[in-house]
Amino acid sequence: MQLQIKEELISGEVVKKFNSLIVDVKLSNGQIVPSFCPSAEVANFCKGGTIVGLRHLDGACAKIQYEIEFVKQNGGMIFVSSPQTLSLFEEAFIAGKIKEFSEYNRIRRINTQDRLHHVDFELSNSEGKKCYVFLESVYNKKGNSAVFPATIDFFEMDVFTELNLLKKQGARAVIFMIVPRTDCTEVKFSWSLNPVAAAKIYDEAKKGLEFICYGCKISKKSVSLAENMKILY
Repeated sequence: MQLQIKEELISGEVVKKFNSLIVDVKLSNGQIVPSFCPSAEVANFCKGGTIVGLRHLDGACAKIQYEIEFVKQNGGMIFVSSPQTLSLFEEAFIAGKIKEFSEYNRIRRINTQDRLHHVDFELSNSEGKKCYVFLESVYNKKGNSAVFPATIDFFEMDVFTELNLLKKQGARAVIFMIVPRTDCTEVKFSWSLNPVAAAKIYDEAKKGLEFICYGCKISKKSVSLAENMKILY
């Protein structure tokens, strides 16, 4: 199962980063347009000269009408569309591609009525077993390895609190990391990117919070989850 890119992307070249979530992009006709970046982490490697693929946003009245969906870096493609990552995971689960979740046969996106503000999915089976999943994209790379964690904020601290509470209630809780780029063969836990974030995640892993990571297959027309990537600590 693949996540299809439904419309032709617009190619452009980054001129400069305007702020943490907006970059100016030069189109092939010479027009410079402000474009949304999905995260500050992605904006950090959208430096001047970087080639990106833009999606035109619906709504003619919007001041910013473009969003970055792909970034080219070192000859590889990076898929950076955070909203579509949910569909990417959901389609892979339904197709049975995620072997670590083979005991579950139902998937449900968390909604506001669940009162779970940081979890993305609930997986379940006929025996009543449940697993809660939070998705996290890993963009950074060193050598041939994707590396994490790059940042940690109050939102992510709350993620750990929520998942640990679900564990105490008897559910399985998983941080599911996706490496949405084509030039990495493994994923490594790093102390050097952000020591504070590293210390927190290392502590959570020791306490039993589960981390799983998968790579991606990417083309201009589709994106799909590939194989499990071993996490090296």
